Amino acid sequence: MAHCIDPECPISSIAKIHHSSKLGDCCYILNQTNTKTNRNKFFKLQILDVKSELYIYTRFGRTGLRGVSTCKRYDKDSAFKMFEDIFYDKTGITWVNRYDRDPLIGKFVWIQTTESITDEQSERSITKYDIKTSHIDSKIYHLIDKLSSQDLITSTLKSNNFDSEKMPLGALGITQVTQGRLILTKIKSLIDTESDDIDMFESLSSQYYSIVPCNFGKEKRLPNIDILDRYEELNCNLDALEDIIMAGDVIKLSKSADSSINPIDAIYNSLGVKLSMIDDDSEIFDIIKSWMRNTRGSTHSY
Repeated sequence: MAHCIDPECPISSIAKIHHSSKLGDCCYILNQTNTKTNRNKFFKLQILDVKSELYIYTRFGRTGLRGVSTCKRYDKDSAFKMFEDIFYDKTGITWVNRYDRDPLIGKFVWIQTTESITDEQSERSITKYDIKTSHIDSKIYHLIDKLSSQDLITSTLKSNNFDSEKMPLGALGITQVTQGRLILTKIKSLIDTESDDIDMFESLSSQYYSIVPCNFGKEKRLPNIDILDRYEELNCNLDALEDIIMAGDVIKLSKSADSSINPIDAIYNSLGVKLSMIDDDSEIFDIIKSWMRNTRGSTHSY
């Protein structure tokens, strides 16, 4: 994926992320949380290219706040060495082994981010497309258009109490979601057994917040994940994040289609399914309607 230059960078308008055949895209985001000491900090580093001159840009501070930034010019060898040395110093893992090693307790965690679905949506929302250019049923067309709209996605996330402002280091990738869910599973086992092991709750909570960065502000103490309500809230947030990633993947896939294809048709085609309308006076419609009513959760309003 294409990584974005940090918006706080003073040369963001004229620079681009440097890509090296050895290092790949020269940028990373790190995060470290410790609920016992109220530590919650991030570190960003990017090697930027401005007309073949390299700059190292860093920004660091408490997660969710602006922090402090630096931007200095370096020669190529020095920039690459600093890039790898700082990563190893803060994570305990070499850059080349970053995909193969689990995060180390007490060290910074490498945050793998993905493109925001908001960015994917913005381009499509600028241009209005005529339904006459579509080759799918008009009702299905309007359904796909609605389901892929940013407004619906945003309102759905809000209804699930998902606060994007508490995900301060960018849109997380599926790796972060998977690792976060594994930690929540361990926490749920402690809650279910009514464990009073405070040290374990602190350790697992710190690991979770390091992998899934959250904005708790400057002064607020970081809460341990030691009660069922807090576990369920965070588990719902991971569900929402997973939905965002899946929706983004579908939309990105549709964007690779022939530009002459109506974009709603492209999204429909990328689903890899065939949809057809069911008459509301048919038997199958009544069965589905009954099934949805009888199996809905207590929190669902439909």
